[in-house]
Amino acid sequence: MVGPQRVVDTNLDQLRKGVVGGLIALVLVFAYVGMVLVLRFPFPLGESLLVLLLAGVAGIALLLARSRPELAGHVLVWGLTGWLLVSMWQIEFAWLPFLVLILVLIDVVLVRGSEILSALLVTLVAASLAYSGARDYPMWGLFLATLLSLATAELVAWRLYEALDWSWSYYTRTQVLVAEARDRQGELNQTLKVLADRNLQLTRLNQLAQRLRQAADDARRAKEQFVANVSHELRTPLNMVLGFSEMITRSPEVYEAAIPPTLMADLSVIHRNAGHLSALIDDVLDLSQVEAGRMALSKEPLSMETLIEETAMLVRPLYELKGLDLTLGSSLDLPLVLCDRTRIRQVLLNWLT
Repeated sequence: MVGPQRVVDTNLDQLRKGVVGGLIALVLVFAYVGMVLVLRFPFPLGESLLVLLLAGVAGIALLLARSRPELAGHVLVWGLTGWLLVSMWQIEFAWLPFLVLILVLIDVVLVRGSEILSALLVTLVAASLAYSGARDYPMWGLFLATLLSLATAELVAWRLYEALDWSWSYYTRTQVLVAEARDRQGELNQTLKVLADRNLQLTRLNQLAQRLRQAADDARRAKEQFVANVSHELRTPLNMVLGFSEMITRSPEVYEAAIPPTLMADLSVIHRNAGHLSALIDDVLDLSQVEAGRMALSKEPLSMETLIEETAMLVRPLYELKGLDLTLGSSLDLPLVLCDRTRIRQVLLNWLT
């Protein structure tokens, strides 16, 4: 980072460039007016040379202003000081030395420290001319005015440097804030970019979820259609088994021959298992209701003892095939229960098998 003093000097150089440009223009205007007056009215040679000297100082400073502004300031300071000293020798105006007041203010801006030397030279020349009797200058007034001018010039310079230092501090703070704001803007842009990427990913995930949901709905409808078709195909032969087994067990005389008791017992088992299988097919058809959360229970007062005996009769042949014996207690003495017969039978079958 550039040092504060260097920046103050840079700002002061810019101020000097502006003052040099304005002062050159002003001096050129005065020189032009003087030359016009010299050409139209008869002036002494000395005063005519003063006009040419003023124009020469302004011309040299103008040539140096663009490439060497600092040197142009020196040319103006010492050129105007020399012009004032020569004018005091040539022109008998009592107010002429008081131009040093303006010169001091110009010097303190263009060449710091030159104001004291310029004031001293003008005061010494004025005093020399006054005490020699060549000029009637008010020396005490000139001396006091010069001191006041120097004090004012120093105060102006001090305020000027203080203002430039404050402006640099403010500029530095502003640069820091701008850098911080730029960093925050970069972080914000990065965050916005991340959010945009996340939003894009979320959109893609939503689209994927929608496609998966659609695929799941299609699969569910296909499964429901499949279950309905299969259940229909199973129910037709199952109804025939139920019908024939019920007819044989309830009306054996239709066949005109006695049916052995063991065969009747087996037919009863077939009838009960076929009924249970029919109930399971009904449960399969209710899967759509289960998935939708609307599975209804058919509640009724039920004797658990009867239901347990029926379930045991259904699975007893399986036990006998494996050489096992399924025995129930002599008297369960269970109360009536309000429940769904089919669901409880499924629980008992799952437990026994």
